[in-house]
Amino acid sequence: MPNLYMDMMSQPSRACYILCKKHGLPVDVHMIRLDKAEHRKPAYLQINPLGKVPFLVDGELHLPESVAIMAYLADKYNLPDAWHPSSSGSSSSSGELAAAQQRRAVYEAAVQWLQLTVRFGCTRLLFHSVIGERRAGPFG
Repeated sequence: MPNLYMDMMSQPSRACYILCKKHGLPVDVHMIRLDKAEHRKPAYLQINPLGKVPFLVDGELHLPESVAIMAYLADKYNLPDAWHPSSSGSSSSSGELAAAQQRRAVYEAAVQWLQLTVRFGCTRLLFHSVIGERRAGPFG
């Protein structure tokens, strides 16, 4: 059974958790409290040397990154294509296979854009407008 290491304060962790709960996936969830620096403790660093959440362990597979975790679980448990489109197509015709591969490529492009552009920008905005202001005050 896969083990998911996560913290509810982490949006990517919550995305993995929602996927698992929505589909009743047989995953053991382990809370790693970021606010208590549990992700930096030796016990967790032995499991995940990156010290990040979410992190999935399934047998010999050690997988970081929420997008990769959700794609793996969607493929492993054959979830609907809305979660992660299959690139194999429903039949062996080359036209259907090409269409399935194109759907998967468009999905991957959208997910990468979201991770690298939107999420990064929102994180910077949150830090500068909320966290930074609390640390230094409104005038720095």
